[in-house]
Amino acid sequence: MRCSTTFLGLVLAPFAALAAAITAQPLVDADVLEPSVLNEVDHALGRAPTNEVPVSEASVDFAALGATNGASTTERAIALVSSQMGDGRWLFGGKDVTPVAARLLRRAAGYPEPPMKLSIFSSHVEDVARQEGVSFAEAAAKMRAAGIGGLTLVQGLSADRLAAAREAGFTVACVVGWPEFEKGYDEAKCEALVSLAVSNGCSQVMLVPGFYPSAADDAGLFDAITRRTRRFADMAALRGVETLVEDFDDERSPTFGIRRTKAFLESVPAVGFVYDTGNFIGPGEHAESGLGLLPRTRHFHLKDRPSYGGRASCAVGSGVVPVARIVSAALDAGYGGWFTIEHFGVTNMLESARSSAAFLRAL
Repeated sequence: MRCSTTFLGLVLAPFAALAAAITAQPLVDADVLEPSVLNEVDHALGRAPTNEVPVSEASVDFAALGATNGASTTERAIALVSSQMGDGRWLFGGKDVTPVAARLLRRAAGYPEPPMKLSIFSSHVEDVARQEGVSFAEAAAKMRAAGIGGLTLVQGLSADRLAAAREAGFTVACVVGWPEFEKGYDEAKCEALVSLAVSNGCSQVMLVPGFYPSAADDAGLFDAITRRTRRFADMAALRGVETLVEDFDDERSPTFGIRRTKAFLESVPAVGFVYDTGNFIGPGEHAESGLGLLPRTRHFHLKDRPSYGGRASCAVGSGVVPVARIVSAALDAGYGGWFTIEHFGVTNMLESARSSAAFLRAL
């Protein structure tokens, strides 16, 4: 990680005159913003665009560069305010890093962060209905009351239940499908998956693209599955839909573990990554292994595990996965997309969902 002087030199030097004007008065405490600096921070935040910007290598680097590293809070705030572009954005290496800069300024000023965009699987809502003995609509209302506004829609949810979820106020955050690319490419099935997303105002489809016959690598099937995934992604992109894949917790998956996941993503450059926080544990890896893939990450599945080994899930924040550290790293890098709560198999889905949402809102 680079030192604070590097950050100040790269960001502040071109705007030295403005910085000098801001800091004309002696500082009582360099880690507490003086009124003149705070006013400039407020002005900068007011001018900053609020649209979502995908995480990139530049935003990850800028977040690291803007970390404390010995620089005072005032120094970092001045550097950021002074380097804001005329259109309100911040650029680093020619890339838009506005969400990172805005987060750093809010932190410097002690302002709260915008609420996380929390989503949950449609099948989890069905679990609540079954476990609690209520209708799907009532289950959806309970999830909404927990502060969960997004629905990760698993292909196959009935039309009436989808309508009930929309009536409860859910936004479809992502559509999940299983195209079985190890068997071939079913054009009608693939187009129906994209149409489901488009008809619900959703711009993301996550594929579980296929499986090998065993835990062993299969070069032939890898080529076939990645080729068909690229075909799907090209088709979906024409309709404004982004294709995603996740690190999957099945040893037969071509995205099981960090090695396979990286290889798969390298073979499908137009496909984004869904970071499932609990699935790297399965191959015996660190849950934070996926942080190196943040520039490709377009969605999160927040999964916790009660222990290392096995595939059991638990309420987010109650297990061994360092979810808070992973989420913090993503937000620091400018991630502003959906975080889908996931705990398949729990017998207390409503309680788990409420606990997960409360834990995440408190971060």
